Amino acid sequence: MNLRRWAYDNLFIGSLENIARGLRHWPSFKPERNGLEVHRDISYLDGDDPNHTLDIYKPADAEGPLPVVFYVHGGGFQFFDKDTHWAMGATFAREGYLAICINYRLAPTHPYPAAFEDAAAALLWILEHAPRYGGDLDRMVWAGESAGGNLVLSLALASCWPHDPSDVPWARMIYDAAPRPRVLLPACGYLQVANPQRLYEGKNMPGWIVDRINVVSDAYLPDHAEPKPSHAF
Repeated sequence: MNLRRWAYDNLFIGSLENIARGLRHWPSFKPERNGLEVHRDISYLDGDDPNHTLDIYKPADAEGPLPVVFYVHGGGFQFFDKDTHWAMGATFAREGYLAICINYRLAPTHPYPAAFEDAAAALLWILEHAPRYGGDLDRMVWAGESAGGNLVLSLALASCWPHDPSDVPWARMIYDAAPRPRVLLPACGYLQVANPQRLYEGKNMPGWIVDRINVVSDAYLPDHAEPKPSHAF
């Protein structure tokens, strides 16, 4: 890893993570002190892997079923987690939603399809369990930014397309569950990860930005220079 990549990962990203986590514990920012009820670190898969946990935010005085926001954090498939994105859950909850923020396995330790498998498993858990927390599955929003945008859009495609279960079982399970989100918000989704060159070829782009684009693809799809299967979103 060159010095520029090391500095970005350890100084810039590390600082953002520490600030985001620290604000959650600042007294005036604590969700519980702002009229919210929070259920933390719920496992959506068997086992005790913290990558397979989620948090639920809701108005403490909520009455009746609430619309559900399923939120998937971004970070180039490599960084951040539900604790760095707690403000997204709290913000949606303050607006009257049952907001669910998830963790998922990160690259490069866990390249594709790990993140997609985990997002699919979390969504299946939500479809089964959200009503007991006061969620209305007929009013669902699937949202995420950057890598999270990629994942929620991939789940939406999987819900419309009957994959061969022997080829992509996690996608077929989403199709069989037949979820019907009312709103899809893939904000700034990092798409076509297999073809990062499309973002910078022929453009006068700073080297550090080209670096970051390539790092995302190298980590999430280590063999992205080779032809990809049709289900690699």
